[in-house]
Amino acid sequence: MLDIRKAREESEDLRAALGRRGAAPDFTPILEIDERRRALVTEIQTVKSKQKELSRRIGNLKREGQDAEALMAEVRGMGDEASALERRIREEEEAGRALMLDIPNPPHPSVPDGADEGANVEVRRWGAPATFAFEAQDHLTIGERLGIIDLPRAAKIAGARFPLMVGAGAALERALLNFMMDLHTRRHGYIEVLPPFLINADSLVGTGQLPKFEEDLFKIDEGGFYLAPTAEVPVTNIHRDEILPERALPIKYAAFTPCFRREAGSYGKETRGLIRQHQFDKVELVRFTSPETSDEALEDLTGEVEEVLQRLEIHYRVIALCAGDLGFSAAKTYDIEAWLPSRQGYLEVSSCSNFEDFQARRAGIRARGTEGGTIFVHTLNGSGLAIGRTIVALLENFQQKDGTVIVPPVLRPYLGGIEAIVRMKAPWAAKRGGQPEKKSEPETIAEGPKTAASDETKGEDPKADSGGGRGGRDRRRNRSRRSRGRQGERGAQPQGAGGSAPAGGDAPAGDRPQGQSRPDTAGSAGPDAPQPPGGEGGGKVDNPESDH
Repeated sequence: MLDIRKAREESEDLRAALGRRGAAPDFTPILEIDERRRALVTEIQTVKSKQKELSRRIGNLKREGQDAEALMAEVRGMGDEASALERRIREEEEAGRALMLDIPNPPHPSVPDGADEGANVEVRRWGAPATFAFEAQDHLTIGERLGIIDLPRAAKIAGARFPLMVGAGAALERALLNFMMDLHTRRHGYIEVLPPFLINADSLVGTGQLPKFEEDLFKIDEGGFYLAPTAEVPVTNIHRDEILPERALPIKYAAFTPCFRREAGSYGKETRGLIRQHQFDKVELVRFTSPETSDEALEDLTGEVEEVLQRLEIHYRVIALCAGDLGFSAAKTYDIEAWLPSRQGYLEVSSCSNFEDFQARRAGIRARGTEGGTIFVHTLNGSGLAIGRTIVALLENFQQKDGTVIVPPVLRPYLGGIEAIVRMKAPWAAKRGGQPEKKSEPETIAEGPKTAASDETKGEDPKADSGGGRGGRDRRRNRSRRSRGRQGERGAQPQGAGGSAPAGGDAPAGDRPQGQSRPDTAGSAGPDAPQPPGGEGGGKVDNPESDH
């Protein structure tokens, strides 16, 4: 929300700044309301001053033993008058606030001019685009062939534009979440928080989603709650209506939440696969800073987000949004866009914004200095990153000619050491003869899939093993010996699936993205890379291929 004093004292400059982003608010009704409010404030001050003087006279009369009833009645009347004035002041303030809530944040002076995304300015790039000796597939084609993305079944469960990640796809989502949170908390110094996923209207007003963008939100009728569209909302509102000690700044929070958006304005935008979903996971970074340090904090925040993509070894670029492309609450924004080989272009995976005091004024977040005065803090946030879109970039940039996907070295410790994702064995696949498969033992990524009952046990009476007779014990011992022998034979085979090359094998150089390390020789992403408990594990490949 804007400072009303700026609207009153610097209205022409404010109109010009807002005009850069295509906004032309009419400040006339706002200034009229402010003038009435200030007049009422002056009037109530006069009434209270007279009330105080009469109270002093009443005290003197009583001490002298004189009748003060008339003055006391006058004071009571003034009290009623003051209460009425206070109600009128609150009404004027609420009316003015309602109008102010619809006015966007003026752009920072360094923001480029321009009406839309066509005027955005590229700031820098990191790395080089992945190239292939085969036709690159898009993430949905890759994910469906691997059996790790199942949008038709997600649509059956919830409707269009909801995700269903299966097997290694779900594990990859969890690995990215843990990697990002480890990086931001252990290396970048953020405090991890787990906020509510249901939020109230006051929280959404504080960060700027309400009242203007209610159509983009999922609302729960009972209780007036909303599903959080981003962790920015609950995390920023941790300090709503609080006065923080200025010496405590900066405060840095990192949070993971599922995010829910109606995307009512997405008609005509790309919605294929995981790119624009109603539900998605995201790691969010939120900062509270002093006004003097927020510009520098935005550069630091953007660098922290970039480090995620650097450690994942994904080529990206940083874009400075022009004034006409800024979000409603932002004074300045950098978009980080990852390279997608299938489109030979870029996809936004993060936005990092400085809101200056815009959100703090709406949410009542202040800081008190050593001299006793208070100021509105500056708030910033950035996606660190959107996990679904990061999976999109990862699948496309690390795809192989045989349909497998190499796992970036920094993620392997979070996936039990696997080096590649291969086509998973569908749990609903049927055996020969059309009969459903018997339930196998649980599979783990770290150890590789375990086999179901072997052919050698087929046809044996299951009751024979359950008894305590000698025949049952002999059969169990024989099967145990045969099982150990087979495990020894399997241990000598390359780790892979369905006849595919083992992860880290000598695939042709053209089958790997140009410039990427061989998975069997790649090291960690640096000495400061966060390591999950348990170390890096083995180098095993996920689930075997099937007829799915």
